[in-house]
Amino acid sequence: MHRVLVLVRSLNSIAADLDFGEFGIKRVSHRFKEYRQALSSLDVNPDDWIFEKSYSHVPPNASGSAFVIRKGVEDTLLLLRLYKIGDISFTRQVIFLPDGNPNVQEPYRAMNDLNSYSALQFDIEPARQEESSRRLESIRSP
Repeated sequence: MHRVLVLVRSLNSIAADLDFGEFGIKRVSHRFKEYRQALSSLDVNPDDWIFEKSYSHVPPNASGSAFVIRKGVEDTLLLLRLYKIGDISFTRQVIFLPDGNPNVQEPYRAMNDLNSYSALQFDIEPARQEESSRRLESIRSP
């Protein structure tokens, strides 16, 4: 099984965990040291968020499984930005391979520290998560 963790910023919610079915986003909180180690970065703070998604099967691709997962994460970021106003940002990513070894993604155009903090927060209400999941899926499926 592949698992991806992504450091998320400019998100605001009263909930500590947001479950979208296919993926989850949770507040870093007191686990910031654990996530610093996992993401190989000291730039992880208690008020940040972590996007997490597991893949039991990764579709074959000539570019490899990491490319498929990275593209899927980018697509999710785009869907979240289309869904609601706010400058949610994904700043650092690590893919854990089935053997448990981490594959830390170097910064690139869609995911980097320059996107970090914004005055325009992406607000999400926990009471509307089910509706949010349905709307995200409807944006994804034509």
